[in-house]
Amino acid sequence: MPARAQTESTGSAKSQVKVDDLMDRLATRVAQLSQTQKKAITGTVNAVSVSSFTLETATKNYKIELPDTLKVFQSIKGKRTELTQEDIAKGDTVTAFGGYDETIDTLRASVVWIEPTISIFQFAGVIGSIDKTDYSFTVVTAQKQTITVDFETSSRLSIFDGTQIAKGGFSKMSPKTSVLITGSAVPNKTNRYSATRILLLQPETPTATPKVPAASPSSTTKQ
Repeated sequence: MPARAQTESTGSAKSQVKVDDLMDRLATRVAQLSQTQKKAITGTVNAVSVSSFTLETATKNYKIELPDTLKVFQSIKGKRTELTQEDIAKGDTVTAFGGYDETIDTLRASVVWIEPTISIFQFAGVIGSIDKTDYSFTVVTAQKQTITVDFETSSRLSIFDGTQIAKGGFSKMSPKTSVLITGSAVPNKTNRYSATRILLLQPETPTATPKVPAASPSSTTKQ
């Protein structure tokens, strides 16, 4: 009986240790949850690694953890497009959504939204090809660079005929027409831009030179 009682006592002690360990882990998890709050942080990416990136704001830097369940989105041509973690690059302006632990300035992101590029560009050239299905066209610049331009629903097109400016639409564009483009770069696309304003420079219609009728032999004055 003493040996059995000792065995039961030892078993009870081990069980109590397991219970205490479980309670400690639960308490730690509750403490972690109490330190985490839902938050969205907007800033500029200044360093990227495999599992995280550093987000720089006006006040301080935050570490953004990137779990396997992360979702990355960006608005491209007016549509929400799902990207991947690899599309997050240094210099991007992003908003990270997730659980924020203020004790270590770290946010475990569930969603990262890459903000659109707001830099404005302007260039001139000659229209090359026109894609009526995709509502896009190419422009060949004076430097012989070919650029693809997207004609958006918000794009505004004007036509200058040398005297006055008139409004127009996508159907008014034609190859070999001189054009001036104002807009912004399409994210993650090389030499592709979204137009906000398009100015077509139509060539002036040449003035016809009046023909001088040749003198009739019968009208020649005899000397």
